[in-house]
Amino acid sequence: MPIPASAPAATPIAPSESYDHVEQVPPRATATPSIYQKLTKANMDWCRYCGTTEGVNWRPGPWGKRTLCNKHGCDYKGYGFACKLPRLDLTGYAHENLHDRDRPVLQFYCAGCHKSESWATNVLVRCEGCYRAYHQACYAGNAQPLDDAFVSGSEPWFCDASCRDNVKHKRIIVELSRKRLPLMCAPSKNHAAAPTGIPTRSSILADRSVRAHRAASK
Repeated sequence: MPIPASAPAATPIAPSESYDHVEQVPPRATATPSIYQKLTKANMDWCRYCGTTEGVNWRPGPWGKRTLCNKHGCDYKGYGFACKLPRLDLTGYAHENLHDRDRPVLQFYCAGCHKSESWATNVLVRCEGCYRAYHQACYAGNAQPLDDAFVSGSEPWFCDASCRDNVKHKRIIVELSRKRLPLMCAPSKNHAAAPTGIPTRSSILADRSVRAHRAASK
């Protein structure tokens, strides 16, 4: 049975070195099709933000119906208690085609430092069996070390032993805290306030009270 991907497979290490003057390069390539492309082809639900395949209530996202898990769909739309929590900003993906989303959004960010850049001396390496990606300097797990020799090769990389089982079973369980997740932002006052011109329940009740008072005083 696959193990929930509830915690990073490594203790994150934020790179102390400055990469301002280092050449930026693409993240390390993964197999094609990716595990997520296979899930899409098989018409299996998976969250385009976090990558989980487990859920009951699938929510709409920028890619259409049933493209976000319940948790992140609520964060995206602001349903229920999510309206009081940081909102998930996916406006950058508003015009992206469903089949162009070949991996979850989270895999574009390092699970250790949450940066999306990839540098020649610190490449961003993506796991082939879950949503995680790590910079070479951020990964400290027990799987294959991300040394330059390995990164320059084409061998598939799995950040944890359970990730190989994910590929086999086509099942990825993700449990994440809302804290420090990429693209999460605090709700603005504009989100909290009702749109101008649209009456709220309190304004309707107040209006009824005023009209009743006027009628009684005539």
